[in-house]
Amino acid sequence: MDEFVKDHLEQYLSGSASRDLKHEIETRLSADASAAKQVGQMRMLGQSLKSLKAEGVEPTPGFYARVMDRIEAQGTSVWYSFLESGFAQRLALASFALVLLMGGWMISNEPGDELTLSVPETIDLLGEDGPAPVLGDIRPRNRDAVLVNLASYQEQ
Repeated sequence: MDEFVKDHLEQYLSGSASRDLKHEIETRLSADASAAKQVGQMRMLGQSLKSLKAEGVEPTPGFYARVMDRIEAQGTSVWYSFLESGFAQRLALASFALVLLMGGWMISNEPGDELTLSVPETIDLLGEDGPAPVLGDIRPRNRDAVLVNLASYQEQ
């Protein structure tokens, strides 16, 4: 189909084309039989679609009121009534408080980096000359002796 015809086809089929434009399109269609056939089919299709168009169809008076009454008569779902009740709001608030409490407890009971034991537990773990415990070296250290050894170190 000719580009000129394609560009002005909608105006031609709707009947809003000027007389000169209409004459030009018809001249070009008379020269191209396949394009004329396509345009004829489009015109028939357009008329068929116009015949299917419902004109002047309005709902009867009271239609919307009847629809609303029917919706109200059916009632609401169980989930809607559950979510709108005070019980659901209290349940959500209690769940939120429980989550906060559990989170606080988990944070406060998080194990630290160092193992802290009381003096009796340390003595029990070490014994008199027992091996170092598996969890780390918790034998008391004489920090002053280490400092003196480091300060008096002489290279040989």
